[in-house]
Amino acid sequence: MEIIKPIIQAIKKWYQGEYLPHSPVSSVHCNLTIEQITRGYFKRPLIVRFLIYIKRFWIKHWYVLLPAIVVLLGIIVTLFIHFDSAHNR
Repeated sequence: MEIIKPIIQAIKKWYQGEYLPHSPVSSVHCNLTIEQITRGYFKRPLIVRFLIYIKRFWIKHWYVLLPAIVVLLGIIVTLFIHFDSAHNR
């Protein structure tokens, strides 16, 4: 268990990202919210931002995506069975 705790902490730190404090020079020409300008913010790695985007997209459109995935898997299985049985004849 002691081996896993540092790994989990490292993943959490990586997921949270790098803290960027308030910088008057950089906040003049960028699109930050008032809260980000006054308190600073965490800049997450690109892959984390992508995973968050995918998660939000799934939560918003799961009712369309789930049946589409099931249909595509059904088509793949059907094609596999069809071509496998045609090959065995």
